[in-house]
Amino acid sequence: MLEKLQNEGIYANTAVFPTVILKRSGVRFTITNHHTNQDIEKMVQTLAYYLPIVLTEENSSIEEIKKFFKPK
Repeated sequence: MLEKLQNEGIYANTAVFPTVILKRSGVRFTITNHHTNQDIEKMVQTLAYYLPIVLTEENSSIEEIKKFFKPK
C-alpha cells in the first residue's frame, strides 16, 4: 500500500508497535498545516481506490482486517 501511495505522490509510513497496539499496524499519514483539504481528500480517495487491489494482491479481505480492529 505504501508503495502505491508513494507512486501517487502521497507520503505515508507504517504505524507499528509501540505507536499502535501490537499486531495492528497500519498506514500513517501525518497532517500538517502545509496540507490542503485537497491533499487530504486525495490521500483518502487514493487509499480507498488501492485498498481492494492490495487486499487481492495479498490474498486477504476486508473481513480479515475487521477481525483485527474490532472493538474489545
